[in-house]
Amino acid sequence: MSSTPPPAPPLLKAPIEREEGISLVTACMNRNGNLIRALPSWLANPHIREIIIVDWSSGIHVAQDIARAGISDPRIRIARVYDEPRWVLSYAFNVGFRLARFDQILKCDADIVLDPSYLAANPLEQGRFIAGNWRTAGEGQQFVNGFFHLHTADLMAVNGFNEYITTYGWDDDDLYERLELNGLTRQDVAQNSVNHLDHEDVARTNERGVEYQTAWTDLDDQTMFKIRTNRFIATIMPRWTPDRKMRPYSIRLGQMGTQTIRRAGGTIQVVPPHIAQRARQLAAYEMISWRAGIRTFAIPDEQFDMMLSSHRLDSITPLMVELAVAGASTTALTMGRALVAHINAPGFDAPADVLAEAGARLARMAYRSGRILVIAGPAETRPQGLTGPLAAAPYVPEFTRLGDVLDLEFDDVRRHGRPPIVRIHLNEHSMHHLPPSHEVDAQEADEWVRQTQAPADHMAHAAPAVQNTPRDKLYIDAQHGLGNRLRAIGSAGAVARATNRELVVIWQPDHHCDCRMEDLFAYDGEVQDQSFLDHATASGATTLNYMEIEDGADKGAPLTLEAGRDAYVRSAYVLTHPASDWATENQLLMDLRPTPEVLDLLAQAGDPAPIGLHIRMEGAPGTDHNSYDARENWTQEGHAAIHHWRERSHYKHFMARLDTLLKASPDARVFLAADQSETYEVFAQTYGANLSMLNRRHYDRSAQQLRYALADILGLARVSHLLGSNWSSFTEAALRMSDTITTHEVAGRDF
Repeated sequence: MSSTPPPAPPLLKAPIEREEGISLVTACMNRNGNLIRALPSWLANPHIREIIIVDWSSGIHVAQDIARAGISDPRIRIARVYDEPRWVLSYAFNVGFRLARFDQILKCDADIVLDPSYLAANPLEQGRFIAGNWRTAGEGQQFVNGFFHLHTADLMAVNGFNEYITTYGWDDDDLYERLELNGLTRQDVAQNSVNHLDHEDVARTNERGVEYQTAWTDLDDQTMFKIRTNRFIATIMPRWTPDRKMRPYSIRLGQMGTQTIRRAGGTIQVVPPHIAQRARQLAAYEMISWRAGIRTFAIPDEQFDMMLSSHRLDSITPLMVELAVAGASTTALTMGRALVAHINAPGFDAPADVLAEAGARLARMAYRSGRILVIAGPAETRPQGLTGPLAAAPYVPEFTRLGDVLDLEFDDVRRHGRPPIVRIHLNEHSMHHLPPSHEVDAQEADEWVRQTQAPADHMAHAAPAVQNTPRDKLYIDAQHGLGNRLRAIGSAGAVARATNRELVVIWQPDHHCDCRMEDLFAYDGEVQDQSFLDHATASGATTLNYMEIEDGADKGAPLTLEAGRDAYVRSAYVLTHPASDWATENQLLMDLRPTPEVLDLLAQAGDPAPIGLHIRMEGAPGTDHNSYDARENWTQEGHAAIHHWRERSHYKHFMARLDTLLKASPDARVFLAADQSETYEVFAQTYGANLSMLNRRHYDRSAQQLRYALADILGLARVSHLLGSNWSSFTEAALRMSDTITTHEVAGRDF
């Protein structure tokens, strides 16, 4: 005998009619402390007839913390929303607005305190809405911009918050614009009648720290970038009007008088990933133009992304923008340092042999000093008839702000190390370093080159490990885990190939990577299994150590190579050298031949899957007990960032994003690579036939498990849509070794 299933909970819908009065609506996720501080100021106002608190899946229930604080009032209505992996303001407050039973809504964030004089100072008239204004707010009160008070009918006439906006910023400005377009007049909230409780932006945006710092990651750390990105999303997508359906939720009465709310279906209104990416790119163009000029908008998309992926935000200059506009090479855009030869108009008419000699000298000075040669002149485009280095060098017009010019003697240049930009004037017969009265002949130019290099010590005490051979060597002492070692090797290989050096890989088994290179790759080059940095230094080789926790390390220092002298670099990162660029490094890694054992493991995964997931959870607080995740492997900031991003890479976030993808393609296969057995078990139970993975019993850094790891990287590299983990060289390795991935999302940033 079958029992009748319980009825489905009703969908959350707004009341058809509302009583006269004020509904205060707030929402929070893990902001209970601020809420407890603000709540008494709301309860003190007798005209507020209900306080709706949307508890957006907080770790500790809001109802519990309110009870512990001894706060009790029949006007408090708590709606507990379950199973939401991340904070989305528009979804949360739209739930609260639909619960409101009165004809006015007072929207307060959990950190807004109402002054007792609020209602007397802010009478709400028909045809108006009251809102905070960051432009006129007092010091430290700019975040009252999200506060507003209006008639409920006016809010529902524009359909509440825009649910195309699901990250921090622009949600309130978008709403205010739509209210004004609907005929309402905005009225600034009276000064000091509402106040914002101070807290750091990290609590607001909940994003901090990335391993590979670029201009993109610098932008991601700025709230303004998030705001401008959402502004473009709101502009590109259709206007948010009542015919756009809010995300559906079901509602039941829960414990402690709370209302239990759960999602009742997928999000109906979705911003396509390519539109979200375009909005992000447009916001980046806009913000870069603020610092480097309007010419930023003339940069082609590919060059723009390369520039932002190769430099920190503070280092992007008008000169770099002009290089990108000119379509400069990857090397030019990733170099970061330039020698600019500013040639005056008569200089371009100099005899061909004079220009050829000058070009050769400039190219030598640029190369030997670790700079890219750039030509500047009075014409908007490159003059015709140039040959050799002057024709090959990127050209920029002289109206470009070329950077600082140093009035230094050559000895001063040596003492200061690296001047920002060297600017040289060239006339018909001679070169001049500013000021123009200082003439530079060929002998002085050679002396300048010599003094801007590292001292060329003779290798009188050379050890057998580093010898001066007819073909100079570049030793790469690859450090840390598999992904870290691969990127260091790829970078060193690019430098060795460009400089005609023999690459020697030093792959020492340790607790990070307890295997030999030959366990993973059939590699034809020379491999050594013992580090010898101190020995290399004593022998006279050029040495660099990028491992920042070690004494004497200088992560990111430029690699200067000298003919007749070997170089030794100890690194888990890419090398700072003009020949090391993303495309060349990756091609070298894709050329590595995995061993048959690795390829046999990969074959177990079957045909390539369209969707790949790399879930890196180990290393989050409480799971960093393994030696390779221990605090002493990193700086304090690095270890804190690992904790942050490992938490953001919990498998529940991946499942929420994957559910959305599978809704569009229910039969899509998914390749999973993870670092914990629990992840595999949960995904196998949930996704069954969709799932492809490499089954294993152990999760350590032994040789066999590293074969599995490499097979996982190769499996991920075959997908077209990769969901990866941030602060993970493993995700990066999959990207590097792939020619099929077209869409790449990162946990904690994109979902």
